[in-house]
Amino acid sequence: MILTLLFSAVITAIITMIQLYMDYKNGMKSIDRQFSLVQSGYMASINQSIWVYDREQIALQLEGILNLPDIKYVAINLEDGGKFEEGEKPDKNFLAKKIPLTYMHNGNKIHMGELLITADLNKLYDELIDKVIVVLASQAVKTFLTSFFILFLFQRLVTTHLETIARFTKNLSVNKKPEELILEKLSSKETRDELDNLTEAINMMQNQIYQSYLNVLSELEGRKKAENKIQEQSVFYQSILDGIKEPLMVIDKDYNVVILNKAAEEHKVIQNIHDVQHPKCYEISHKQSHPCDGTGHPCPLHKVMETKGPVTMMHNHPDVNGESHFVELTATPLYDKSGTFIGIVESTKDITSEIRTRKELEEYKDKLEYEEHYNTLTGLPNRILFYDRVDQATKYAIRDDKKYAILYVDINNFKSINDSFGIDMGNETLKALAEILKEHARESDSVAHFGADEFGLILNSIKDTNVVIDYVEKLKNIFKDPLQIKNEKLYITVSMGISIYPTDSEDSDDLIKYADIALHKAKRIGKDNYEFYTGDLTQIAYERIVLENSLREAIYNGELVPYYQPKVDAVSEQIIGMEALVRWKHKSLGLIPPIKFITIAEEIKIIADIDLFMLDSATKAISLWYQEGLNPGVVSVNVSLDTLKSTNFAQRVADILQTNKCKAEYLELEITESQIMDDPNKIIAILNEIKQLGIKFSIDDFGTGYSSLAYLKKLPIDKLKIDKTFVDEIPNNEDDVTIIKTIIALSKSLKLDVIAEGVETKEQKDFLLDNGCRLIQGYFYSKPLNEEDILNVLKFGLDPLSKPVS
Repeated sequence: MILTLLFSAVITAIITMIQLYMDYKNGMKSIDRQFSLVQSGYMASINQSIWVYDREQIALQLEGILNLPDIKYVAINLEDGGKFEEGEKPDKNFLAKKIPLTYMHNGNKIHMGELLITADLNKLYDELIDKVIVVLASQAVKTFLTSFFILFLFQRLVTTHLETIARFTKNLSVNKKPEELILEKLSSKETRDELDNLTEAINMMQNQIYQSYLNVLSELEGRKKAENKIQEQSVFYQSILDGIKEPLMVIDKDYNVVILNKAAEEHKVIQNIHDVQHPKCYEISHKQSHPCDGTGHPCPLHKVMETKGPVTMMHNHPDVNGESHFVELTATPLYDKSGTFIGIVESTKDITSEIRTRKELEEYKDKLEYEEHYNTLTGLPNRILFYDRVDQATKYAIRDDKKYAILYVDINNFKSINDSFGIDMGNETLKALAEILKEHARESDSVAHFGADEFGLILNSIKDTNVVIDYVEKLKNIFKDPLQIKNEKLYITVSMGISIYPTDSEDSDDLIKYADIALHKAKRIGKDNYEFYTGDLTQIAYERIVLENSLREAIYNGELVPYYQPKVDAVSEQIIGMEALVRWKHKSLGLIPPIKFITIAEEIKIIADIDLFMLDSATKAISLWYQEGLNPGVVSVNVSLDTLKSTNFAQRVADILQTNKCKAEYLELEITESQIMDDPNKIIAILNEIKQLGIKFSIDDFGTGYSSLAYLKKLPIDKLKIDKTFVDEIPNNEDDVTIIKTIIALSKSLKLDVIAEGVETKEQKDFLLDNGCRLIQGYFYSKPLNEEDILNVLKFGLDPLSKPVS
């Protein structure tokens, strides 16, 4: 009944809400019609009046609009700041519409301002509230009257008979012959109602319950006879199971042991079993309180459920004394009559003695195999295994298109160590060398001991010979200090021979032979030395060492000098800045370009010193040129990743600017695209810190890396520099043309400047200029110049006749 009343109230409320919504919508449409009337009927004359600036006419028109229904405020806001208004602007509950004021003059649409019309919604809201109050009051009265009427009828016609039925059902009993339930009411077959149906159902139910009671009594008697027979059979079957000498258990799906034989019973330890009447399989077999896991002891029950068939596995079972036994466990699935899986039958066989015998045989076999492939003194692979790994390295190098190196290492004068200190000292020296070689090899490399004082290494997946040179130089440096062996300080040196795949050969045997030849060549030339099999590689290695040693001294000897390459606005043909480029004035090799020594500087960790030198030199020069009244523009300096990440780099830049009295706006730092993607979040934080000084940033070699546009938007950069590799073949190379146009479009969308480097011909310059890149750097205007020559350019300008002819 209550649900009926609630449902009626909900329906009425929904209908009321729909009516209110329609009234609200009609009210809003009425206001919208007033707005449309103003737009269609007034706008032409208002636009004309504003164009001629007829204040009297404008006022009349605003009053006319204000007289429209619901319009409470109207105003005209002109572009020049002028304003006309009529009425009072409501503080709340209003709807406003803005209409642009335009006028066609000589074919041109002129925007003069806007018309603001405000309609008051309070009247509409008041009407809606009144309707809500009326509906709620009428609904309350209707609900009260309906409830009273329904309750009265229900009490008279239903409740009395329900109380009679309730008393009758309380007295029902299962083992008592049923009596018929009769209600004191007029009824016939034609006038039967729900109460008559309920009475009939109760009478049928009590008859059925009584009959069921009699059936249960009969069934219980038959079941008791069957249970006695089953008990007899159970005793018979148990005697059969107890005759099996191996432990056997029947286990259900919940690990409960349903049946076990005498052999399994002997494995029970009562204190390990939580419920002695219902032991778990793992409590008996493993003496533990949880099921077997899937690693050391996979659960046989789970395995049978997975495979749907019998399984055999090995477990480690403790006996009642705690001694461990290896058992072979066999589990077969168990099904009921309907074919449903209900558990397993598990039998175990102790195979401890068999396992021990097998283990001893395997250990002996492993020992023989180890001695066949490993050096027993150092534990390193021997020559046989090393040759096999060389073959493997060749296969991987062919598959991955990589290089690898073979190194033969020999201790110089090893015989004298044995002769002077004895064999034990010699063996300890070999062990020490083996540990050094392993410690400094990569995980992917292989180290071997061939016997005596001969060792071999495979350096896999090398990019170039510098990786090999770094490794052997590291070994040489280690042996500059003595080895501490048996309280003795022992100085040793090694000779090394190197062959490279596929430079020297693609055949594994040849590479091994060539490394051995190179080793003997190194020993002939002089001890404590290494040689590449190819003479060219030996020369390269020598040159690199010479450059590396000289470069460390070049910074402090004043051999590094800055050169400057102008950046030109191709439209005005004026210099707008320059890039500072480092050069090395070697005392014997002459002027060395950065491509030959910057990589070395990065590897030996002195690149930050070079970057700071260039920052100091460039800011000092440009500050001086400005003081002399010249206009050099902005000088850009390249900064490496190591320098950016160095401690207090931002403060060091600030100190350099202050020392050289150079404004931050004169300086631009160039960073490469690949540097940014090394650790974008950290680089962004560093750049933001430096940006606060007022310094500009440019991305050098843009387009050659793999920068994300998501990070590019976050970078505090000012300029993109198009890499020379894209400029070289324009406008003839379609791919380069597309890439350059894309970079220019990207820079414009991000509001960044764009400059192209490496421009050498007029065709290249014209193409860039035509496509929106007006900033040019390259030999078309000027090569990099020393300070004296760049100063002349700043004073007298670029010489047009010196430009290359396309």
